[in-house]
Amino acid sequence: MNLKETYSSLCSEFYDLDKPGAPEEALKFYLREIENSIKPVFEPMCGSGRFLIPVAERGFDIEGTDTSLFMINRCINKCREKNLSPLIHRQKLQELSLNKKFGLVFIPSGSFGLITEDSDVKECLKRIRGHLFNGGKFILEIENTQSIKNNSREEIPAVREVFRNEFSKIVYSAETDYDIKINIETTKCEYQNFINGELINTENEIIKVRHFSIGEFYELLKSAGFTDINALKPYSYKKRKIMTLYCLAVRLK
Repeated sequence: MNLKETYSSLCSEFYDLDKPGAPEEALKFYLREIENSIKPVFEPMCGSGRFLIPVAERGFDIEGTDTSLFMINRCINKCREKNLSPLIHRQKLQELSLNKKFGLVFIPSGSFGLITEDSDVKECLKRIRGHLFNGGKFILEIENTQSIKNNSREEIPAVREVFRNEFSKIVYSAETDYDIKINIETTKCEYQNFINGELINTENEIIKVRHFSIGEFYELLKSAGFTDINALKPYSYKKRKIMTLYCLAVRLK
């Protein structure tokens, strides 16, 4: 999937207004991992910074990458407002090349699922491994195929709206389809920009997210050279075999 085709202007603004901060439980989990890890820290696919910014606010040395120029600009602008200056790079994850290594790489919120092609998934994992110190750790969240089979995923409303102020809003509508043969969820998104009740412009995007089985992703990580791989209950250290969304803590020997 070409990530440059997603997260345009209205989409990025809607995302920021709809998800203004990181979920408290998730943020606590990652901050705890960061505190106990080798520094510096790296967040690929950092988006508009809902995790990166609170990490930087706590004084941790963190860098980020994303492919969406709109997301990056929103992240940089919010950092400037807070007098923060973490390095933010515009790079595809499958082309990651920072000439630097990190003690912890993390990808929260299931963003890694936006990488849908087998060859890209494998290349991304190799690139991440290549940017880790020996003894470094990689943590990410992915959507598990079992959640579809068990119908256990949280339902998200197909139509939502967010307000900039009392005169201006963005209306989001979506149609989602899941292809069980390839474990890819496709969402057709429409973003409508209203000012004073008048429709100003519309953006349409198609976002695809790949789901993985635990065994499948374990093998992908292993083939990329990772060791000590654990599937965890979200934001905890309890090992689980089946879950909707899970973290993998990966250490390099």
